[in-house]
Amino acid sequence: MTKNNALSGIFSNRTIGFYIGLAGGVAAIASLIIYAMYGKASGDGVSPWIIVPLLLVVAAEVATLFVDNDWVAALAPAVCMLALCRFLMDTVYTFVGYFFGLAMFGDVSMMPWIIKVCVLIAITLLALIVSAFMRKRKA
Repeated sequence: MTKNNALSGIFSNRTIGFYIGLAGGVAAIASLIIYAMYGKASGDGVSPWIIVPLLLVVAAEVATLFVDNDWVAALAPAVCMLALCRFLMDTVYTFVGYFFGLAMFGDVSMMPWIIKVCVLIAITLLALIVSAFMRKRKA
């Protein structure tokens, strides 16, 4: 079996729910990259409580290539929510400092990067929730 036939076999009987979940996995990778580059701005440094759940989301989406399991589809959004909540808890002082004009809470110059990571993790979460309720394979 050639490489093209193997890939076409994996993607041949997929529905839109699979591709929405795959888009959520790509958004999780993008948020991981941005968080790893600018995570120090979110508080005390790069937190494993954000990195590990996002890595688990990526692993769950890779697992959906090979298995069609409802538990994986249900646990991926829950794990992603853990990363989002932890990131929001780490950056709450920066949000307060930015919106109320206080220079004593966090580094307000990093606010654009913090918003980018928040939006990317939220897009990941939304895509995972939507794909969890959709079919992944054609009948």
